[in-house]
Amino acid sequence: MDASSSCPQWKYDVFLSFRGEDTHNSFAAHLYDALCRRGINTFIDDSKLRRGQVISPALAAAIKNSMFSIVVLSKKYASSGWCLEELVKILESKTGMEERVLPIFYNVDPSDIRKQKGEFGKAFNRLVKNLKGEKMERVKIWRKALTQVANIAGEDSRNRHEPTLIKKIIAKILNKVFSRYSSYDNNLVGIHSRIQEVESLLCTVGIIGICGIHGIGKTTLAVAPTLIKKIIAEISNKVFSRYSSYDNNLVGIHSRIQEVESLLCIVGIIGICGIHGIGKTTLADAVNKKISHQFECSAFLENVGEDFRKQGLIGLQKHLISLLVDDGNLNIKGCTSIEGRLRWTNVLIVLDNVKDGAILEFLTANQDSFVKYYEVRLLNKDEAMEVLGHYSSKHKLPNDDSMELSKRIRNYAQGLPLALKVLGTSLFRLEKPEWRSHLNKLKSCPHPKINQVLQISYDELDNKAKNIFMDISCFFKEEDKDHVMEILEACGFFPICGIRTLLDKSLLTISNNKLEMHDLIQEMGMEVVRQKSPGEPGKWSSLCSPTYASSVLKKQTVTEEVEGIFLNLSNLREIDCTYGGFARMKNLRLLKVYTSQSCRGSECTLEKEECKVHFSQNFKFHYDDLRYLFWHGYSMKSLPCEFNPENLVELNMPYNHIKQLWKGEKDLEKLKFMELSHSKFLEKTPDLSRATNLEQLVLEGCTNLHVVDPNLADLKKLIFLSLKDCINLRDLPIRIELESLQILILSGCSKLRKFPEIRGYMKHLSELFLDGTAIEELPLSIEYATGLVLLDLRNCKELKGLPDGICNLASLETLLLSDCSKLKSLPQN
Repeated sequence: MDASSSCPQWKYDVFLSFRGEDTHNSFAAHLYDALCRRGINTFIDDSKLRRGQVISPALAAAIKNSMFSIVVLSKKYASSGWCLEELVKILESKTGMEERVLPIFYNVDPSDIRKQKGEFGKAFNRLVKNLKGEKMERVKIWRKALTQVANIAGEDSRNRHEPTLIKKIIAKILNKVFSRYSSYDNNLVGIHSRIQEVESLLCTVGIIGICGIHGIGKTTLAVAPTLIKKIIAEISNKVFSRYSSYDNNLVGIHSRIQEVESLLCIVGIIGICGIHGIGKTTLADAVNKKISHQFECSAFLENVGEDFRKQGLIGLQKHLISLLVDDGNLNIKGCTSIEGRLRWTNVLIVLDNVKDGAILEFLTANQDSFVKYYEVRLLNKDEAMEVLGHYSSKHKLPNDDSMELSKRIRNYAQGLPLALKVLGTSLFRLEKPEWRSHLNKLKSCPHPKINQVLQISYDELDNKAKNIFMDISCFFKEEDKDHVMEILEACGFFPICGIRTLLDKSLLTISNNKLEMHDLIQEMGMEVVRQKSPGEPGKWSSLCSPTYASSVLKKQTVTEEVEGIFLNLSNLREIDCTYGGFARMKNLRLLKVYTSQSCRGSECTLEKEECKVHFSQNFKFHYDDLRYLFWHGYSMKSLPCEFNPENLVELNMPYNHIKQLWKGEKDLEKLKFMELSHSKFLEKTPDLSRATNLEQLVLEGCTNLHVVDPNLADLKKLIFLSLKDCINLRDLPIRIELESLQILILSGCSKLRKFPEIRGYMKHLSELFLDGTAIEELPLSIEYATGLVLLDLRNCKELKGLPDGICNLASLETLLLSDCSKLKSLPQN
């Protein structure tokens, strides 16, 4: 059975057997060098002290662990018992696999070898005459081996150009070796998991040959090619360092090349990433041109994604291997392991425009172990001005005009080379009124050449990822990632994997847990929305411009295509909202009405601004798909009775006029955030019996609030609760069992006299703020708040004492008791 069928672990591709006296400084040396340069891992024996005819165990192992053997049969080959023993061992190890042995008849007739006659026979006979005793028994075995190898089809060097012969030998070995490494995907994994570490610098064995003995000039077979390589490498490094072929005028390219080179010293694979138009291909090409001479072979594949689409993985792999081994006629059947074939060769491979991770995995087989990503930086302000200087220098603009234009382009482009190039090329040739007009136009209409490139990544997204991108670009840029993900998850967009995809495509970044996006990327997203129905904003899926949003509501041209409206009232006149304006938005998911000064959560300290939105008497909105509702200064006394919050994740309505949010019980199972801060007319909280997943409840500054829904006491997932400055709040539920609660703020509830009993352990409660309340005492069950770290009781004028159980709070670090005028003593412990 063919050995390849069981996927053996070969340590070497080729074992090279030859008579050093004949060929070590000529044919064998050149052949060995050619094999190495083509990535064929070749073993040669560099030992000088060959005594007797018994080969060493190490040499026998090398023969056994070589996939193929090349035997250079020269005129004096048979004068060495060592060479003959190598031949015997080679044929024994390849029994039944003679196609794994390639004889080279170097200036000798195969028939002379078969019959041991001619010059070859004379050399053999001289060896035999000198044998004595038991060694004579080997002669018969040698003769049989010589006859056997002479009968194997090989290459005859007579009357042939030596470089042509070597090239043919290399091609033959390459095709055989690659065919042996061919496998299907399931076998590739098995092959690589069993590959052991081998010598990393195969050609450095020539160092041993420097200490040659006997004075006969027998240097190692690799000496000549190694010396040539050293000379070439030395000259190449000096020449290429002065005459690198990449464009030295590329602004910022030198520092970025150095960063990539530094990474290449650490890992085997680097992924160059960044948004479209940032210069990934330019940088990859520059790196390739600068350092490719340092490698034994290299390949630059442009537009790999398109080649993959046309040729498939196997065709792409064949193209790459052909470039690496410099053989366009390479015969490769099926898929093969590049890593398995070239792991002994110093190789540089540059793949441009890799859109599918499967390509990298297929071509490299083990990228997860070595890959490191380099994100191309945007140009800084100085670099951007330098780029624009190349364009301004070609035109005779007045200095002041040139500087104004350069700064405006720089501010618009935000370091994106593509935008600098496109705008620099087109605007510096115009008169001042023209380029000013063009720049003003960009505020509402992105440049098509820039947008077309930036949109490539968007077009490659699936529909869910596109929805996520649109929501972030239109509504949630610079918002907290975790908060936005809750909303997107409720929309069914699978944000965990979707945001990962946007990050991988450089459409999104995350800084300090905020979702960030280049302004031109954001503009591209908004333009995609507009282009679906040009000139008809009522049909756009996202309305984030206050001008368009207010217009469609006023004119009642909004349609069911609208899924999100963010209406900034800051610079608008008062508008009237009618039933007709809202009723048509049956698919509305996101609604935000706000001013530029609006803010979320307890950080909001501004007073309510005069409301600019007025509602008709029949105003209603009933949105089954609504996930997010933020309405600053809502002026009605309650939400419409038809309001359906069953899919709502966040309800945020600060500074409103609401007296009662709604009547009766509502389906609130998906609600996680509720904020009604500074609702000065709110008298009682809504029914929370079905708000089983509520995590944050903020009711700060609700100065007229005096009734809290008793169901509040049983919200198992509530993490944050603030009733700060609810000055008319007198009572809380008698008992609370808030097992997930971490922060409870009751500061400034000046009429609150009693803190609830704690039922069960509240081990997550770490901060409790009771400062400024009228509490007279803490319940004995306070000791069940075992995780309490901070307890603030400052300015509790009615506080008379603390329970002994407070001494059991082992985690308590801070206890604040200033201005507690009636507190006479503390627990003894």
